Amino acid sequence: MTAFIIAICLFVGSHLILARDPIRAGLIKKMGVGGFRGLYTLISLATFGWMLWTYPSAQAESSILWQPSMGLRDGAVIIIFFAFILAVPGLLTRNPTLATQESALKHENAAYGMTRVTRHPFMFAVVVWGMWHAFMTGYTAAVLLFGGMAVLAAIGMVSIDRKRASTYGDRWATFAQTTSRIPFLAIIKGHNHFSMKEIGLWRLAVGVIVFAVVLYYHQAWFGKSPLPGGMSFY
Repeated sequence: MTAFIIAICLFVGSHLILARDPIRAGLIKKMGVGGFRGLYTLISLATFGWMLWTYPSAQAESSILWQPSMGLRDGAVIIIFFAFILAVPGLLTRNPTLATQESALKHENAAYGMTRVTRHPFMFAVVVWGMWHAFMTGYTAAVLLFGGMAVLAAIGMVSIDRKRASTYGDRWATFAQTTSRIPFLAIIKGHNHFSMKEIGLWRLAVGVIVFAVVLYYHQAWFGKSPLPGGMSFY
């Protein structure tokens, strides 16, 4: 459990530290944007891999913090499906909140496709995915892993917004005013509109396929069935 906690602290801590403007700006000045992104990716993969490697032993030592209700478990598939439908099409859509895609702000309709729903489709999906997994499991290691990733993603949305606002000024302000972190909020307020054509049926299809693959192999890969009542495909 100790190694797992250290890995989580390094994963979360490295993201928070490298995202701070003085440190980030200093490293970019010395290494360049590409070098900084390479370092950031390397540290992220290394600490994330360490988390996953130490998770099984931490799980074995975990204590139960709460016992999830069957209703919570049975509703998980629908909630996680929503997260996949946000995340996958969101990653396949131009989005100025994603690394290397800041130039999307130059478009007249910078808010496009899934970014009309939320300007952080992937990050918000991670929040939903992480929180729901933490609630569904209820034991220490899972709450630390999934809850920690959900919190990091939530902080990440705020951090990205602040950095983009500082760097891109009015262009970002226009984009931010017509979008929202919370899905559909900007549309409900009348600041934007939903466009299925821009989202694209092919992007939704890819999201459904990825979700179906993960759902089918979830028990084989992670040892637990996410289906209602613990049903299995096998």
